[in-house]
Amino acid sequence: MPDYWFTPRTRPNFGWMPSCWQGIFLYILLFLIIFYLGWYFNLLDASPNQGFAFILTLILSLLSFAYIADKKTKEPVIFRRSSYCFKL
Repeated sequence: MPDYWFTPRTRPNFGWMPSCWQGIFLYILLFLIIFYLGWYFNLLDASPNQGFAFILTLILSLLSFAYIADKKTKEPVIFRRSSYCFKL
């Protein structure tokens, strides 16, 4: 099993390119979750509460995808593994 599932995109783009089947699977899973959320919350006839719940769950799923993808990248894009980042 490969250690890294993604490679970082080159500039000026931001994101991750899958480098093995696990990365492709994670992208497919993300798209399926987004389509399911749109179907589940019925966005065409949604109330404001349903729209807010959709936006909240969409943000949470995108953040979890970004966290997993960044941890499985050799040179992280968001969470750098150096000593000077995120010091309190």
